[in-house]
Amino acid sequence: MNTFDSISQIINAGILANKGKKVDSVDIQIMTRCFNQQTYSADFPKIQAWLNKISQSTEFQYIEAINNRTKHTGDIANKLSMGILGSSNKAEIGPFFRKDVQHGKNELSDQLLATLDFLNDSWDEFQNVFKYEFVRGVYTQNRRHGISGVRQQKLKNEPDQDLSYVYIEANGSFDTMPDELYILLVSEREDDIYAHECPFNTILITGASNIDVLGRYIAEDVIGDDCLLHYRKYRKDMDVKGGICMFYEQQEKTVFYHANPYFNVESVSDDDAFLARTSMPF
Repeated sequence: MNTFDSISQIINAGILANKGKKVDSVDIQIMTRCFNQQTYSADFPKIQAWLNKISQSTEFQYIEAINNRTKHTGDIANKLSMGILGSSNKAEIGPFFRKDVQHGKNELSDQLLATLDFLNDSWDEFQNVFKYEFVRGVYTQNRRHGISGVRQQKLKNEPDQDLSYVYIEANGSFDTMPDELYILLVSEREDDIYAHECPFNTILITGASNIDVLGRYIAEDVIGDDCLLHYRKYRKDMDVKGGICMFYEQQEKTVFYHANPYFNVESVSDDDAFLARTSMPF
């Protein structure tokens, strides 16, 4: 089942994209029910057909039954016998009855080979379907792979003037920008691509100058220290606009950033040690 749960995560992140479900709630059953809804079945008919083919197959139903029985209920009476001098060895998965369905006994080696064949065939079919649906990018609007930069200032004798803020330069006016942004920080260097969660809770929107503040976006979800990456969702703040956004930034704890491959850092300071420190890569 782990294989199909992993495939479900690929579908959730790659196909549902901005409309994806919470990671911890995703499995093959959830994805099947989701894509059987009219909206998603119309948008992704090939994914829907593949999910229904899998969920309705006898091979999958046996895998699901034995997995849920041993994980949630109890063991299955398996049989292992060894003949004299190693002849007539036998290993069987015992019969079990679950949800009004009787599952018969199966030779362990035969069942393992059949399961592996089923997994390989299912994976090959899925890749073909996924490639077709993924490139259409149905739910990937308003995604960004970077910000315009960070501006930060630190004055030796005026600690109350310490300030650091993240900004995106508007392409036009703030009012014409989308209601939501989805951001994952990405950096491409030579033949390698690096990615990082977007750690900022607030992103200011500026005009041509990075001190001309037009508005802001607020992160909708909370992130932690994790190896999982996702496009973090930001919602446009329609209540706080213009220069007042900077006032709210000054009330927050100031975080200073080092030079890094994901965004530009502009440091303003009369402290040479601070400037030297922040110019060093993290």
